Amino acid sequence: MKSVKAAPCKGYTRSIIINQHFTFEETKGKTTLTSFLLCDPGGQVPSFAYNMALEARNDILVDLKQMIESERKTS
Repeated sequence: MKSVKAAPCKGYTRSIIINQHFTFEETKGKTTLTSFLLCDPGGQVPSFAYNMALEARNDILVDLKQMIESERKTS
């Protein structure tokens, strides 16, 4: 995926994702997901914004789990 850099905008901080990956490991009928994210926030990030980003990431993982479980039931 090609990175798209947003134009600078006065009063806003733009972060850059340097590296992100997911590793899925299946053992004994269960899957373990390990996620890794390295980014440069480009400045100070308020704690509420950081916490919102963490919550959104977890929502994505829950959605992914439900999608995988649904796919397993149909196959």
